[in-house]
Amino acid sequence: NSDHLVFGVPPIECDSLRSHVDGISSTGNFIFGGDFNFYTSSEPGYQILTTGGVNMFNDPVNTPGNWNNNSSFADFHTQSTRSSQSMECGAPGGMDDRFDFILISDSVVNGGDRVQYINGTYAALGNDGNRFNQSINNPPNTSLPDSVVSALYYMSDHLPVVMDLLITYPNVMALSTTQTEVTCNGDCDGSGTATIAGGSPPFTYQWDDPSLQTTLTAAGLCAGTYRFTFTDGTGMSLTDSVILT
Repeated sequence: NSDHLVFGVPPIECDSLRSHVDGISSTGNFIFGGDFNFYTSSEPGYQILTTGGVNMFNDPVNTPGNWNNNSSFADFHTQSTRSSQSMECGAPGGMDDRFDFILISDSVVNGGDRVQYINGTYAALGNDGNRFNQSINNPPNTSLPDSVVSALYYMSDHLPVVMDLLITYPNVMALSTTQTEVTCNGDCDGSGTATIAGGSPPFTYQWDDPSLQTTLTAAGLCAGTYRFTFTDGTGMSLTDSVILT
């Protein structure tokens, strides 16, 4: 379409994003979306984002190719919602370009960090697959209520891209503590005991007594306040204290 005079996001910007994301974490969940203006998957910017790097981005629907004016990708086209220039802003021409994307890191693909893409849910909202070189409201579009289709038509010449994610919450953690008082003033025969529940193993236990005991029960305590920290395998932690008098 004539309104897009350059191909894709400039490679220098993609390089900058790639360097930034790779410098954050090697295991995090990354979701990157927007109007990238890519015509084909062979463009340098797309290749920089989806190949190599510590946190490689993935196309959730894995549809490389020449998306421009290609009916084979009609299900994923996001621009233009209008077949003719019927308003001041936006491009005409009907649905024939896949300019808008959501890209996801390996962790989101595999669900390795509690967030996972649900296969088959990625979609250009309002595109029923029968819009190639046509507007989204003519012929009639029954994929959404008429009011939504009309709002998408007048809102922009692009369609929003959506997908569903499965977010898995870790086992809820719980912690309580009890204490056994010292026998007499000046004695150091008191103890503190932690009771835990939930969480994801492996677990670590840490008291802040002088011996830094690492069991559920800390023994040989003098009068004072002692803090216990319970940490599970996901890095979540709870803290409670006992007070011996």
